[in-house]
Amino acid sequence: MPIKSNFLREIEKIARSLNIIYSKKYIEYGLKRGQYSYLIFINENPGLSQLNLVNSLNIDKTTVAKALKKLEAQQIIFRQKDIDDKRILRTYPTQTGREIYQEVISEENKLLNSLLTTFSEREKSDIRTLLDKISKNIENEWKSSRDYLYTGSIQKANMNDIALFNDVTDYRIDHYYYVYIYKEKIVGFIELSYDEYKKYEDLNWSLSDPAIFIENLYVLESYRGMGFGYELIKEINKIADELNTKYIKIVIEDKNIPMLKLINLLEFRFVGEHIDEDMQITKYCFEKII
Repeated sequence: MPIKSNFLREIEKIARSLNIIYSKKYIEYGLKRGQYSYLIFINENPGLSQLNLVNSLNIDKTTVAKALKKLEAQQIIFRQKDIDDKRILRTYPTQTGREIYQEVISEENKLLNSLLTTFSEREKSDIRTLLDKISKNIENEWKSSRDYLYTGSIQKANMNDIALFNDVTDYRIDHYYYVYIYKEKIVGFIELSYDEYKKYEDLNWSLSDPAIFIENLYVLESYRGMGFGYELIKEINKIADELNTKYIKIVIEDKNIPMLKLINLLEFRFVGEHIDEDMQITKYCFEKII
């Protein structure tokens, strides 16, 4: 029997209406749809790096970069080098950005008061509670919708298996290797170590416990974008049980956008940035407790 009232459609209607209302209100400031979200977040969290924004807003790095570039061109935000690490750009609101933020918040509060004018304090509290529950549940659905279909198999690898990838790694007997097999062909691998490296210990890691360190993840070019890397990383959960640990670490070069998107999807926590002075490379460090 069909549901007579689908409240999700009402939520969609509210979201569309808010976008239209905000777009009209903020057009005088030169803000386009969605830009006010960045403006609000930067004003309330000044000094974040671009990667901080990527992880906080759950938006891919390319989209964030484009938005910041436009806001900077409009002189609404500015970016400056970190005092201690000149390669890190911190994002701040300009005076204009702060003034626009105050106007945006004022309009937001006016609209909120107008929408809730006929509600009792108890009803307002109930709405906040219920919306929080819906938000958490829809996020779980969103994560589930992004899961890839399992189309191959994963198995432990030996030296001969990894020899297929000699151009990207050297086999080490003290490391753990797993390959992804698709249609009877090895199309990728993951290389792990266990509590081997003490580097990056100057960063604010959550635990001092032994951790699985993701040394390498590689998928043949013609098989990328099919979710095989995603499945290989998820396999670590099983390996963690074998090694009696629930802690995973990974360090990624800043130019490796696909990998950054992948670990963001898998909900790794950003720990900090590390500069390789010799190679002049910025690396981003992440962790996950499972």
